[in-house]
Amino acid sequence: MCEAIQWGWVMRGLIRLTVASFVLVGPAFAASQKDWSDCRGKDAGKSVSGCTRVLQDKKLSARERADAYYNLGLAHKANDDLDRALADYTDAISADPKWAVPYAKRGDLYDDKGDQDRAIADLSDAIRLDPDYAWAYAIRGYIYDNMGNRDRAISDYSNAIRIDPKDVGTIANRGWTRRKKGDLDGAFADFNEAIRLDPKFVRAYYNRGLAWSDRKDYDRSINDFNEAIRLEPKNDVAYHDRALARFYKGDFASSADDLQRSNELKPESFTVLRLYIARSRAGANGTAELQRNADELKSKGWPRPIIEFYLGKRSAEEMVAAADNAERRCDAQFYLGEWQLLQNKREEAAVSLRAAMADECPKYLFEFVAAAVDLKRMGP
Repeated sequence: MCEAIQWGWVMRGLIRLTVASFVLVGPAFAASQKDWSDCRGKDAGKSVSGCTRVLQDKKLSARERADAYYNLGLAHKANDDLDRALADYTDAISADPKWAVPYAKRGDLYDDKGDQDRAIADLSDAIRLDPDYAWAYAIRGYIYDNMGNRDRAISDYSNAIRIDPKDVGTIANRGWTRRKKGDLDGAFADFNEAIRLDPKFVRAYYNRGLAWSDRKDYDRSINDFNEAIRLEPKNDVAYHDRALARFYKGDFASSADDLQRSNELKPESFTVLRLYIARSRAGANGTAELQRNADELKSKGWPRPIIEFYLGKRSAEEMVAAADNAERRCDAQFYLGEWQLLQNKREEAAVSLRAAMADECPKYLFEFVAAAVDLKRMGP
């Protein structure tokens, strides 16, 4: 499900920026200073040509040769030539097997290519060679988190933070993982520390806003989303999740306004659905808006059957039958219940909303939380 309340605004790219193109040893005499300068520079095209010239020098030391291959890999990666970059990092490792950095970069690249096992192996080698390599711990923690191994992720993030206590990106990532484990106290501690270190760190405010929503403190949640939006006015997910907090509070008109803005910034199928519900719950007729937004969506997959049901193009039975896994069946029951509420079919709605809270339904998703909120509003 494309679900914003579960989106971890965990930006691996931000921690990746902390790695540097290291200048290690002065060039051998056959390679000019300009060749080395181009090789290690930020212009990918010049870097490829510069490193290629450097590698023609037969008198390079092992570390110099590894350095040239490493920077060549960075350049090929910048040009999205992942296979060449992978080969370059492998050549760097062959030239100097005791240098940790190429292992870490190759591991990072393996993760880009979807090979998490090789990524973990390379990052582990980098850490074995350099036990104080904070970036390698941070990236391995990110991968463990994506693999669902929260404990190992937190351990790696903690090691990275121990080495670099001011790395706000990794501190926020650990907070995100702690939140997913249900450790809200730990999550708040990390988000607060990230904000203390960098009061303009948007991601920490956003993630803390989600944590406040977990605690059902929607006013504080909205305040944090407000700050995220103030700092980054085109942040679509902050608008989206502020809308959800407002929906939980029953402020449907403001929720609809936020969802409209989120969809303008980045059209999403679930945003379109939630906008229709919020607009309708606020007393407006959102059908024409739903049709217009649906026409602009590129995706024809789930939850398209729910949108078509809302537009009268499918029956409820057809919509429910289109849900082909447990999470989608939970979705179908929630949106059926919301439709029944709009039709003032409260008893049927209660049955559907309870089904959206079955044991198999993810408890952190909007559909589960909103079903619980609406059932409470309906009373006994």
